[in-house]
Amino acid sequence: MLTKSNGGIMNAPTGKRACVNMLLSGTASGVIGAAWLAEQAGVGNVLTLDIGGTSADLALIIDGQPQFGTGEVVGDFPLFLPSVSVTSIGSGGGSIAWADDFGVLKVGPESAGSTPGPAPPSPTPWRRAASSATPPSPMTRSAWTAPAPTR
Repeated sequence: MLTKSNGGIMNAPTGKRACVNMLLSGTASGVIGAAWLAEQAGVGNVLTLDIGGTSADLALIIDGQPQFGTGEVVGDFPLFLPSVSVTSIGSGGGSIAWADDFGVLKVGPESAGSTPGPAPPSPTPWRRAASSATPPSPMTRSAWTAPAPTR
């Protein structure tokens, strides 16, 4: 079974024909799981926070029900299909911080990844560098990202 952006499920042949229904399925699944957990705990109103590798997402559960809508956006593209309402509020734990050719700080869309286990720290090094009296110069991508941890 495959999950859908609206929190439901479908079989693999349907997913092959209607793959657009899976675009936001990961975040939707987190909200559906949080609604179930809230119900088990006897809590009706919940603000969920899902911090993944590339984004931090919020969703509301009101009176035990996830909120739904249409017109969610992926990049510059609106999706006109029912989906669990989720709002991205920032970068996730694996987003790579870097500086462009003009020295402007950027975050993502690249991800540090994980194979398996926790991803190496990423936005933290640029925060540390940005707060220091002598930031890296010239500002290069490698100066703003942390090395992968050794195992």
